Amino acid sequence: PMLLEGKKFIIRCFLLFASTKPLLAFYHDGFCKLCTKDYSLTVDEDRDKLDPIVINTNTAIQKKNPDYQNVKEDAFWTMEKFEKHLIEKNVDGDGEAFYNGIKKQMKQALAHVT
Repeated sequence: PMLLEGKKFIIRCFLLFASTKPLLAFYHDGFCKLCTKDYSLTVDEDRDKLDPIVINTNTAIQKKNPDYQNVKEDAFWTMEKFEKHLIEKNVDGDGEAFYNGIKKQMKQALAHVT
């Protein structure tokens, strides 16, 4: 999977459709949620499964991490922080283009609602 700082993550963006006739929609860049432990395929010996804390960004799951209170601030990134990270790491040669591609795809979804 694509990792962010060695952790699985999700990008949560929002489209709110206030009306379809006439079409009135609002877009919000959203945020990124990261797992609080580095990604690993190591199996939890007690449950014979992958550790859910490394594969699931759900807050209820992440709160089960004994270090959650110390790392919870690192598990939430603004889109501005995400974009800056992509640019600094030169993702796909152009982090800004990658980030803008995500925004473009979300906005193109509006065209399919009419």
